[in-house]
Amino acid sequence: MFIVGFVFILGLIVGSFINMALARYNTGLSFNKRSFCFSCGHMLSWYDLIPLVSFIMQSRKCRYCQSKISFQYPVVELITGVLFVFIFFKLDPSFSVYYLLLTTYYLLIFSILLSIAVYDIRHKIIPNAFVYSFIILSFLGLIFEILNLKSEILNLLAGPLLALPFAALWLFSKGKWMGLGDGKLTLGIGWLLGLSSGAAALILAIWMGAFYGILILAISNMERIKRHLFPHTKTFTMKSEIPFAPFLILGTLFAFLYDISFADIQSLFSKLLS
Repeated sequence: MFIVGFVFILGLIVGSFINMALARYNTGLSFNKRSFCFSCGHMLSWYDLIPLVSFIMQSRKCRYCQSKISFQYPVVELITGVLFVFIFFKLDPSFSVYYLLLTTYYLLIFSILLSIAVYDIRHKIIPNAFVYSFIILSFLGLIFEILNLKSEILNLLAGPLLALPFAALWLFSKGKWMGLGDGKLTLGIGWLLGLSSGAAALILAIWMGAFYGILILAISNMERIKRHLFPHTKTFTMKSEIPFAPFLILGTLFAFLYDISFADIQSLFSKLLS
């Protein structure tokens, strides 16, 4: 329990850093500048920055100007903490040097993926700095596995093969159907998971994205429900833009944590049809 608590707290701290990085990305603000309130500009003390705790103790308000603090901050911190615990147990803790290096690698990978998902939800765009970092790390990890005979050399083709359909959609639609960022993200997913699990992650992402789209479209067009439960929700249509990166990343997480392969998806699909 002590180790789980330590890993969870580490995740909370990393989640807090992710929030800071996302808030300052493309704003011209340096990452080494002290944290401050974006509403009043007041420098924040250490006790204003305790993950989760400060948000709760301050009742979601800035201590100095009383402006509301976005729920993004505690949600990202909590998700990162839980994610770290899942990855910690997924890799079968042995506390060897190899295990610690491997754990650090995957914690870094999924921290970057979480950053991409949150940024895409907020801004409808995948930041190049994050996705290129993910691609490079995925490629280097695959090369390491190939050199250590833990992966086949053919998996080098997994990234380009999985990214090709997304790049084609972007090219033929001139960016109207799908952004190029999704293709870049898929390139890294292929190298991270390999062809079989990578394909499974994409299928899961498509299923989840389709379900979400149908659900939000139905809710948006139910005027009575929308009026009483979602008074500030804008009307969605078939042409509304929905960020796809979060679904790609969620599919990747499921495929990674539960070792889901393309054959597993085929088997599930056959059972649903039978």
